[in-house]
Order: sequence, then C-alpha cells, then structure tokens
Amino acid sequence: MYAITIIMKALPGRGLELLELSRATIAPTRAEPGCLFFDLLRSVQQPDEIVFYEAYRSRADFDAHIQTEHVKQWQAAALPMIDRTSIRLPAHISVDE
Repeated sequence: MYAITIIMKALPGRGLELLELSRATIAPTRAEPGCLFFDLLRSVQQPDEIVFYEAYRSRADFDAHIQTEHVKQWQAAALPMIDRTSIRLPAHISVDE
C-alpha cells in the first residue's frame, strides 16, 4: 500500500470554493483501479484547511492517479486558491509488502 496525506490551506475567503472543487475529485479517484481509499477532510478548527487522505495499491498506482484528467483539471483550478500545502509523501507504506 502507498498512502499520502496532503494538507491544504486555502487563501482567505476561498476555503468553501476549494472544498467544493475538491469534492468533484472523490468519485473519479475512488473509481481508479489502484485506489484503496480516497477521503476529503475539513479541519474543525480551521475551516479553510482541507486534507486529501488517500491510499493506492502501489506507488505506480499513485503515479497513474496524478496523471489522470480529473487530477490535472483539479490542479489547474485549485492551485491558484491555495495559500500553502503540506505533503507527506508517502504518509505510510505497507509493512507487509
């Protein structure tokens, strides 16, 4: 398993817009053959902070994910809304591989 956590802080006043745009990535990402799970989270304390918490069967499956059209479209629209990002890549790797 190859897991990643991406924490994004939206620019002031753009949190809800970023959240709604990010929701559109859930279904197509979960439908990818290598996706084990894909969750979109929102901070309770900081409403402009959202998190992608996702896992794939392998690094190759994650690499395929970031080349999909829905990810490229999300990046083009979302990156201008993001103030800062923290990426843990990989957040976790399965120990039984």
